Parts: sequence; C-alpha cells; structure tokens
Amino acid sequence: MVSCCKTSRAGCNVQIDYSKLILGKRILPFVFELDMDLSVLDPVAGQNQRFCYRVTGVGENISTYVSLIHWVLSLCPTIKFDQIVNIKVTIGEEKQTVIIGENVELLIPPDTDPDTGCPGLKFVFPISKVLGGENSTGLFCFELTTPYPVGAVNVCVKGGSDVSTSALTICGPVCSDEGTCRANAS
Repeated sequence: MVSCCKTSRAGCNVQIDYSKLILGKRILPFVFELDMDLSVLDPVAGQNQRFCYRVTGVGENISTYVSLIHWVLSLCPTIKFDQIVNIKVTIGEEKQTVIIGENVELLIPPDTDPDTGCPGLKFVFPISKVLGGENSTGLFCFELTTPYPVGAVNVCVKGGSDVSTSALTICGPVCSDEGTCRANAS
C-alpha cells in the first residue's frame, strides 16, 4: 500500500500526498500540508481560528505530471462566508489578490465545484508541477470568526483535464467533536 499521508497523533492528516495517486496515465504531483506553525487551531477568547495550508509541486517537467489549476477544501457546510476572514494566498514569493467569487469561492451543499463535484472553499490559483520550479509552492490561509472542531476534511484537486476526488483528507474545520482529532504533529 502506498503511503499518502502524515498523520497527527490523534488521527487526522496534517500532510497528504497526491503524487502517489495515478489518474489514468496522469499524476497531480502535489503535497498538501497544514502548517502547524502558522495555524491557530485552538484560539483563545477574542482570537480567530486560523488554518494555513502549504501546497507544493513535487513533479517533473514531463507530460505524466500536470500542474494544479484549483483545489477545494471541504468544510463543515454550516460555515458561511461571513465567518471566513483574512483570506491570504501566496504563490511562490508573490502575494496574490484574492477576489471573492472569482478566485476564491465558498460552495455550500447542494452547490459543488463543477469540475471535482466537491463542496467547500475553492482556491483557483495555478501552481507549477515542477519540484523547485517557479511558482511551485503556495500558501493558503484563512480565519474563522467562530472556532470549529478540527477533524478530517476532503481535499479535491484539478490539474489540466484531470481531477481527483479520491477523498484524501487533511485536518480542517468540521461540524462536531464526534470523530475529530487534535492536530498535534508527531
């Protein structure tokens, strides 16, 4: 069995590796990681809960690998856009302009991303597939004004005409404490 994930002590993944999955003849060579240093999963009174995800291209410049077009982080569907603040995206070394409804969307069921079929917070910022290449890394951060439990949420990805909804999961905001985890990196 191929290992795809780095798991926290309590069970949800702080890192997932899509490069281990083959979609037909193509690979979306990206590693997603919850940045535990930048995230604030257990905020104190008056502080927002923050989730920061690093996305890194780990492929080569060959046709087997495809660059990332967009990705969707499934969230608890009761989270509304007015609860999501301070959305920040950096690709490579460049801070990106976030345009709500264009390059960042919240898709609440029954609405889903037309490409992946997944609901959640959608980020449309291309990332290069080539390990160490220009624009091959991204940092995606957002804050919630209401803290949520931390548990396993789906990450769906699209690159080229290839999509993966293989349900690799990473630690993120979920609706209830049932089946949740503490995101303490091991």
